[in-house]
Amino acid sequence: MSVSEFLRTGLVCTVAIGAFGCATQSAHALDQSVIGNPNEKQRDPWAAFRLGFSAYQSGQKEQAVEAYRYAADNGQIGARWKLARMYAEGDGVAQNDYQAFRFFQEIASQDVEPGSREQNYVADALVALSGYVRTGIPGTPIQADPQTAQDYLRTAANLGSPSAQFELGKMFLQGDGGSRAS
Repeated sequence: MSVSEFLRTGLVCTVAIGAFGCATQSAHALDQSVIGNPNEKQRDPWAAFRLGFSAYQSGQKEQAVEAYRYAADNGQIGARWKLARMYAEGDGVAQNDYQAFRFFQEIASQDVEPGSREQNYVADALVALSGYVRTGIPGTPIQADPQTAQDYLRTAANLGSPSAQFELGKMFLQGDGGSRAS
C-alpha cells in the first residue's frame, strides 16, 4: 500500500488538513522581492530552499523561515520538512507542536517515488506524527491514539525508516497501540 493510499484510508488522519495555513504574506513578500533578484529563475522553490539553508547556517533564522515558507508553499518538500522541525524544536520560531504536526501531516500526504530522497522526508514526518498522535497534543484537536501512532510507524517502517522500526518495536514490547503485529 502506498503512503497516499494509506492516508486516504483514514487510518492516520485525525485532523482535517483544511486548517493548514502557511503564512502566505511572508511567501508573497518573498515572491515580491524575488529573493533579492527579479530574475524569473530566482523564483524557483529549490533556489528559495537553498537560500533558506544558507540563511539558517549563518544564523539568520527569520530570513531562513521566510525563504523556507516560500519554497514550501511552492512545493519544495524539504523546506516544509525543515519548517516542521523548526516548529517542533522552537528553533528560530516559537515552539508549536500543533503547527509542526500540520506541516508533518502535509509532508506525509505527498505521493513520492520509492527510493527518492523525498521518501526520507515522508518517513521522518510519519515518525514525528506518530509521536504526536501517541500522546496527543494538549489544547488541540490531536488526541492520544496509540493505534494510529502504530499505523504511522508501520508505514514509515515500510519506507525503510530505522527510527520507525525501533519505535514500533518499543510499542510492541510495551503493548502500546494494541496487538496488531501483523
